[in-house]
Amino acid sequence: MLSLPDILNLCLALTILVLESTARVLAAVIVVFLPTPLRRVLNRVISDVVVRFQMEGRPASSVRGGETKEQRRKFDMDAEELITSRRYPSEEHVIQTPDGYFLTIFRIPRGRRTSPGSGTASDPDRNGMSEVSSAWSDESQSEASATASPDHISRNSCKPPVLLMHGFLENAEVWVAPEPSQSLAFILADAGFDVWLGNVRGCKYGYRHRQYRTNSYEFWKFGLDEMALYDLPAIVRYIQERCTVPGQPEPVRVGYVGFSQGTALAFAGLSIDENLANQIAVFVALAPSTRVHG
Repeated sequence: MLSLPDILNLCLALTILVLESTARVLAAVIVVFLPTPLRRVLNRVISDVVVRFQMEGRPASSVRGGETKEQRRKFDMDAEELITSRRYPSEEHVIQTPDGYFLTIFRIPRGRRTSPGSGTASDPDRNGMSEVSSAWSDESQSEASATASPDHISRNSCKPPVLLMHGFLENAEVWVAPEPSQSLAFILADAGFDVWLGNVRGCKYGYRHRQYRTNSYEFWKFGLDEMALYDLPAIVRYIQERCTVPGQPEPVRVGYVGFSQGTALAFAGLSIDENLANQIAVFVALAPSTRVHG
């Protein structure tokens, strides 16, 4: 039989457990209904409080391997904040897949040294990317750009679009977390490309469905097959429609750079979907993955 102190300790532990669960539920409900700007401000305030508490009375070198407050804050930024914090323009787009998943993708329409509406960067020869860009843009695109309306040219920049797809258990943030000189996304944007950062279902930016809740079995009933069959074609089609200039004889083709899982999606999708293959201008496979062991 339990003693009185043991019973009190057990009741206290159960009470704390119930209060913690209730607080988690209330926090989740509040976050759902908060506007995105307010949610970002709240996250930043909480992050500052946590960092201040960690660094109080201790040198910066003792906090998480010598990271400063600004470095620590990067871990709490989302993709758009990571992009804009480096003074690059950012756009957020939401796509619905044929089977009902909502995917948020991000766009870096130009580099830091490119003026809005300009089709080339002020430093077009950076890293030799100008030659790649010229080869990508065929004559039909150039002719269409000359006859398109100024508003459409300003919106789409008439640049060759390139889609970057993340790896397993990652999201678009991996492309913009490094410093601009070490980030492929920023390097391509400065070189004159129209950069798009993709996300697949189940990741941080693919956590909504038209019908199913995230805690339901139906929401998680998917695999790489569905990502290749639905997510990748939906994203590429959206980019193609967004970037094709009116009057252009043929739709613009999208460049694709995949990392690990991102390459597996392309290998699968391009091998079974002829329309998707015709929409891709070039496929670059980083750490290519073609087989899953285990």
